[in-house]
Amino acid sequence: MVDGALDHFRERISRVEVHLGDENGNKGGGADIRCSLEARIEGHQPVGVTHHAGSVEEAVEGAAEKLDRVLEHTLGRLEDKRARLEGSAADVSRIVEG
Repeated sequence: MVDGALDHFRERISRVEVHLGDENGNKGGGADIRCSLEARIEGHQPVGVTHHAGSVEEAVEGAAEKLDRVLEHTLGRLEDKRARLEGSAADVSRIVEG
């Protein structure tokens, strides 16, 4: 489930850790299953999310969706920064050559 949700980041992620826990033990209850996901992005700090749900499947699915959004945002910001830096380098190059 996690692999499928994050497949489009395969080239950028070196590792994903999945941690599952039952918050209430054998007492039962509503959203007591916790799934924490941490993705390691090549050359950057890891990013992590947590999702609580009533079942393991729902907890993993919810955490995978959250991690997908966080990675989209994080990697999008990195791409924007890279584009700005490349644009600045091109500007400097034109000034020096011009």
